Amino acid sequence: MPNSSLIEDDFIEVVSPFLKGNPDVGLDITVVDWTAASNKVAFAAAIGEAPDIAQVDTSWVAELSGDGAFVDLSKEINKDKFLPPNIEFNRN
Repeated sequence: MPNSSLIEDDFIEVVSPFLKGNPDVGLDITVVDWTAASNKVAFAAAIGEAPDIAQVDTSWVAELSGDGAFVDLSKEINKDKFLPPNIEFNRN
């Protein structure tokens, strides 16, 4: 979902340190328009083909997590780095 005119380049810049430290990991980037993204992610999850990583709008998190689109990473995340209202908004 485009956040800039160079979304693929921007994403690669962000993940390149991880990729360099994990040379056995591959990366396929698919950019989807915001208008289609929610349905595409939900459909992919429904058929067992959800992406390993996806950027989604915060307003979609509750619905997609209810549909089983996400892995529960709550034990892996330092909640101190997030504002409590953000955590609560995405919990519902």
